[in-house]
Parts: sequence; C-alpha cells; structure tokens
Amino acid sequence: MPRAESAGFARLTPAGRAALAVFALRGRLPSPSPLRSPSGGTRSWPAPGEVVHARLVVDGRPVDDLVARGTAEGVELHVHGGDGVLDLLEDALSCLGVSRDDRVPLAAPTSLRHARALASTRWGLLAALGDDARRALAAGALPPGLRTRLRASRECVALGRRLARPPVVRLVGRPNAGKSTLFNALLSDDRALVSPRAGTTRDTVTATLRLCGAVVRLEDTAGADGAHDAADGADLLVHVLDPCDTSPVPVTEHAQDGTPVLVVLGKDDLRGAPTSPTSAAGFPRVSGLTGTGVDELLRRLARRLALDGPGHDDVLAPLDDGMVRLIDAALALPDGEASPA
Repeated sequence: MPRAESAGFARLTPAGRAALAVFALRGRLPSPSPLRSPSGGTRSWPAPGEVVHARLVVDGRPVDDLVARGTAEGVELHVHGGDGVLDLLEDALSCLGVSRDDRVPLAAPTSLRHARALASTRWGLLAALGDDARRALAAGALPPGLRTRLRASRECVALGRRLARPPVVRLVGRPNAGKSTLFNALLSDDRALVSPRAGTTRDTVTATLRLCGAVVRLEDTAGADGAHDAADGADLLVHVLDPCDTSPVPVTEHAQDGTPVLVVLGKDDLRGAPTSPTSAAGFPRVSGLTGTGVDELLRRLARRLALDGPGHDDVLAPLDDGMVRLIDAALALPDGEASPA
C-alpha cells in the first residue's frame, strides 16, 4: 500500500466511551483510497463538503463501516466508538502511512486577536478548559462552576470562526449612491475611484478592514438595481441608498439567499438636495465625504458580525470543530455535587 508520509490523523472526539468517534485526516491522503462501496469497489476520498458511507478496508481486512466527510484540509472519518474498533482504526491508519498527530492544525493568524485566540486554544485558557471538560466526561458529571465557563466559551464560537475566516462585507446599491466614497471613508484611505459620474466603479474593489482587532474583507461593487442579487459569498451586505434617487428602491433585511442586509442612507452631506421617500424612512445616515455616521456604521458592522464581544472573548474563542464538540459533549453532562468542605 503506498505511503502518505505527509499525512497525519487526530482524534477530534474526547477519550471515553461513546457510540461514535471522529478522526480527522489531513495532508496527502493515501492513494488509492482504502474506502470501499457496498459492492466492494474502490470509492474515492470525498471532495470537500461531500459525505459518503463506505467501508474501510486495509490490506484486504475490513476495519469498520463509517461515514467519511470531505473537508478543506482532508477528510473526517465518523466511526463506531468501541475500543476495539478504535484500536483497529489507528493500526490501519498507521499501516497506510498516516501518522498520529494530536495537534489540530489551525489557520495562520490574521490579526493579534486571532493570534491570542490560537495561543489560548493551544496552551492558554481554552486549552485548560478543554482539559477540565475531558476530566468531567471521564467522571460523568460537571463539577460546580464548570458549566458557566463552558457556556461562556460556547457563546464565542461565532467570534472564533470570524477570527479564523475573515468575514466579507459587501457594499451594494445603485450607481452613484456613494458606495465608493463610503468605502474609502471606512478604510480611511483612497482605495476606490470616486467620481460624480455614475458607473465609475465597474469591477469589485476589495480591501482589508481592521475591526475590533479582527480582519474583515470589505468589497465595493459596481452599482446595480438588483443589489441584493450580489450576495453570493458575502457575510453581510451594506445597502447604500441615494437620498436623491426618487425612483422606487426595494429594501429588505435579507437577500434572496438569506444573507443579512444593513441599510444606510448615503450622502448625508447633501441634505439640502431633493430627497426621495427613503430619506425619511429612519435609516442610519452616513457621509463618506464628511465622515458623518462612519464611526457608528463601524460599530454596527462589529455588532452584526459578532466581533464586539466582551474583553475575554479573544482568549476564549473556540477555533476548531473538535473543541466545539468537546464543549457540547461536556455541557450535556449532569451537574455533580460540590466537594465537602
């Protein structure tokens, strides 16, 4: 069987008795695949996002029937949790040249806040919390105070994922609504071409915005009537309305694919100009030219992206699914009794 020297595997689920266990394989996967279909034919490793049911067969010996899920880093194997199966699986992976690596690879830090969260996951508060959760699972009950700490960490999962994968904020709206001027004001830099002529921005302009110690990808799009149709891949749309545009403008809280929409009224510096009915609709007013409302818009963005949590979030933000599963498993335990004084 060919070796995959650069591949490694780690167990994502905690030690202890369970019906199922999950292993992550990362790196160059063995070729050909040891997965077999119900008819016995070779089944390829699943592509990212694909899930298949298969049998793992190594050197002609069946190991276990499992579910394999493709990931960006490799594949997850969801297997039966019996001790005998797990021992067979680890031996089989070793035979395939996949070495054990309990370190869960995490993305390189994109900001100081992300780096602190990574350090916490490896060696700091979150790592210690994980050790406490494993001990509780072995004991079958949560000691006093641990549930509160676990819940506080669980509430930071959204933040952790934002730190690991920078969210995308996209400015949308009709031509000449003031998107590019607002884009530059949010960045405090002249990155987008600005002109009074409609349609100056013909391609999407992208820049990095630092927000609450995290990285955000900010995009300025070409103007379009169907602004909400441009939601693909975005985490938040900022719909910039032109107060001088008197034609009807559809305004919704979510795009067609469910992406949230934050509506703002641009060009606040033109309050004396003829206005449309949308000007009196109570939307937040901003001006990229004078800076009016820009700081408040940044605060709104941070809230909508879950980046403005309490100060301890940056050291208690789970950054990988293995830690999230561990926390969830521990939270399902009953409360234990306090030790006698």
